[in-house]
Amino acid sequence: MLCPTLWKKWIKPGSIISLFIIWVLFLGSCGCVTTGTALPPAQQDLYQEISFEDMTGNTLTLLHPADRIITTSTYATEYLIVIGAADSIIGNKEEAFKNPLLKDHLRNASVVGASGTPDFETIVALHPDIVLMPVETSATIKEKFKNANLTVAYFDYYSIDAMPSMIRAMGEITGHSAQAEQYLRFYQRNDALINERLQNISTGRSPTVYYEMSGAYTTAGKGSGGYNYLSRLKVRNVAGELPGSYPVVSPEWIMAEDPEIIFKNCEQAQNTQNLLEVYDDLKQRPGFSTLSAVRNNRTYVVSSNILYGPRNIIGLLYLAKLSYPEQFSDVDPDYALDMYAAQFFSGANLTETVYP
Repeated sequence: MLCPTLWKKWIKPGSIISLFIIWVLFLGSCGCVTTGTALPPAQQDLYQEISFEDMTGNTLTLLHPADRIITTSTYATEYLIVIGAADSIIGNKEEAFKNPLLKDHLRNASVVGASGTPDFETIVALHPDIVLMPVETSATIKEKFKNANLTVAYFDYYSIDAMPSMIRAMGEITGHSAQAEQYLRFYQRNDALINERLQNISTGRSPTVYYEMSGAYTTAGKGSGGYNYLSRLKVRNVAGELPGSYPVVSPEWIMAEDPEIIFKNCEQAQNTQNLLEVYDDLKQRPGFSTLSAVRNNRTYVVSSNILYGPRNIIGLLYLAKLSYPEQFSDVDPDYALDMYAAQFFSGANLTETVYP
């Protein structure tokens, strides 16, 4: 602080300007003038615009990390839990509140309809920063969101190939990039293990596989999540050359192909009984008893809990071990699921995986 003697030398007594200068100098000496002071690092992120691209190719901008998020996908909900952003969820579909693993993470959320029938009135009234929707959302619903002037990002929760870029985008959206990268390291370690064990697999040594979606006789064509899985595994997808992403085939076609392995997706299996019922139904279909996959006990029902969403890399590990038991004899997918539950999503290892 300047002493009174210096003030007298620099400032003429009685001057209004003098009084103003004295006041400014006094404030400066007290630390009250903060011109040019930077925000603390933790606050800086709150005031930075966030730009990212969703999976429809749209570039979206948020003025700050989203802390009011609505989604109608249980897989998106799990992604948000994994990266530590569950408290930002203010709206979710009714099914999510019935899921014993998810409901405790939805303390701040309201019901906003279902995936195919979102409640637009409730969604608008909640004033979300962003709405996260599946990329396969119908054009009609997309247009309604556009007319409501809401910021909506569309992501593919079924594609294991798209997962890394998607979870990074979610980390940016929510301000939880560090947690997103932590999950990605878990993903990459398991992905590297699978790739290492499959690097010497040739087409001639790989088994033929029929991958059936939740609908009977609906299989994995190009562009589907199942197709991506089988491509990663280097197996021969018997439906790989059929037109469309989800071609519907006949029992006769399957018998003619005679796959060595059958994987059947069981949508949101809650208990072993669900998987067993689907398994029995599959094996008892007309003519299936003659299939190599059935005769050699290589028919498996796989819960979608581990096939889609952030557990997808663990699902791939299960399918890899079932496809190549020798190459993965020392690998335990259950252990990977336990690690996922311990690090990212408590209780995830208590759900169904594969039967038998």
